[in-house]
Amino acid sequence: MGSGLSLKQRLKPEYCYRFLNERNMSAKPDPKKILDEAMQLEPNARAFVAETLLESLDLDQDFVISQEWLEEIRRRCAEIDSGKATLLDNAMVINELRGKYTR
Repeated sequence: MGSGLSLKQRLKPEYCYRFLNERNMSAKPDPKKILDEAMQLEPNARAFVAETLLESLDLDQDFVISQEWLEEIRRRCAEIDSGKATLLDNAMVINELRGKYTR
């Protein structure tokens, strides 16, 4: 290690930015690159990333979600997490629907 700083000090944003800048590394991730990489993940992994990102927004809830919808959301998430639900690629589903309804 050799930095002379404690772990707590090294985790402070200003140290992280300085560390990255000293190495000519971007302190800000490229959202396009992150999305491109995330799209290469399996559907379950993409769902986990999306769920985690949405939860991280910490938005003030300006709409009411009924208890029934909360239970449905939890049920669906549990089915995805357990592998019980089969996730489909959206492009495949759209193509299938187009083929079915554009005749």
